[in-house]
Formats: sequence, C-alpha cells, structure tokens
Amino acid sequence: MKEVLSKLLQVVRRCAAALRLPAGMTSLDMLLLRWVGLSVPVLLVVMVLLLTNGLEWADEAQLYLICDAPFYLEAEAAQNVVPGPVGMFALCAIVTLYLSLVLLREPTVVGRLQMVVPALVAALLPGLLCVLWDCVFPVAPLVLCVLLTWGLTWVPFYNSRKS
Repeated sequence: MKEVLSKLLQVVRRCAAALRLPAGMTSLDMLLLRWVGLSVPVLLVVMVLLLTNGLEWADEAQLYLICDAPFYLEAEAAQNVVPGPVGMFALCAIVTLYLSLVLLREPTVVGRLQMVVPALVAALLPGLLCVLWDCVFPVAPLVLCVLLTWGLTWVPFYNSRKS
C-alpha cells in the first residue's frame, strides 16, 4: 500500500512540475495566458453549438416572443435571419475577446457583475429591436458568450489578483 501511494505521489509531483510556469513570467504574460485560456473554451462551445444547431430552442423561443403581442413581427420578416452563422460567430468572438479581457482586469466579484449586467442587456436588446428592422436577430449565442465568460471567471485560476 505504501508503494502504491509513493508512486502516486511521484506521479503527482511530476505533473505539478510539468505544469509549473517559468520563473521569468511577468504579470502581463499571466494576463495573456488567462485571456487565451478564458476565450478559447467559450468560443469552442459557441462554435460547436452553432454548428450543431444546439441553440435552436432559444431561437424558436425568441421567434415566438417577437411574433406575438406586443411586437407582431410579420411571417415574411421572420424568415429574414440576420446575421448568418459565420457572422454570428464573428460577433461572438469579438464580444468574448473583449469581455474576457475586461473581466480579467477587474479583481472584485461586484465589479465583474457590474460589467456583465450591461453586457447582457446590450446582447439582448437587438433581439427585440430587430422588429423595427423587419428581421430576426438571434441573441442566444451572444448571451451564451457573456454568461460563459462570466461563469468561467469564477474558476480560481482566473481570480488571481496579481494580473
């Protein structure tokens, strides 16, 4: 039993040594590492959901909302979805990259919350205003980007106050 535990401890030490960051890493390097580590998983999840139509239920719920009272979007206008999947992913990439950098620079939970609430309102607003433009603007990917980015900042790796 002692041999098994000692071997397990050696494996853990080797893994910890492999994951140890270089000694000359600056706070800017750590911020860049956290920024990439936060943005890439969010964009991967959104990309997979866009490719597999995983957010179709949210798009249908939005469509039912804007086709009913008080908006009454016409059936012809409901067929016009702007932007397409590529444009939506590009917009999600811009929002995720910017928001993740801003959230990583804010050390407090209250400060992060004060940034996420207006970002959610800004992500949801085009979904209702699209009635004025006679089109449908799906907001589920944008809202998902904002919520995933904010949710991942709760991971202790991203909560470091040193960056």
